[in-house]
Amino acid sequence: MLFQFPSWLLIIDYIFGFIMWLLIIRFSLNILFANDSNIKFVKQFFYVTNYIISVFEKIIPSFVPVPLISIYLAWLFFMVRFYFLPVFKGFDAIGYLSFPFERLMYKHTYEVFIQYF
Repeated sequence: MLFQFPSWLLIIDYIFGFIMWLLIIRFSLNILFANDSNIKFVKQFFYVTNYIISVFEKIIPSFVPVPLISIYLAWLFFMVRFYFLPVFKGFDAIGYLSFPFERLMYKHTYEVFIQYF
């Protein structure tokens, strides 16, 4: 099924999906930890996602509160992935092109858990 889409479109979707999930995880971690946390993993994760946020700083409205910036950007990536990427393949592909990154992750985690448990 994935072979019916151009590879460049899948690569863009995988990159957007990865960034979207990073931002969602950042929002979740931001609920539990401060940005200047002493935990090394959390500190590095915030450092990486701060870079992503700084790249897209020009499209963030000033009225969005700082703790909600990551979920706002994740929502924008969701909108691009769900509505604008299928335009390149055709509007009839909107159901088929819905989140191939998540489909790939689900398939591999399902195979690992079924195989080992």
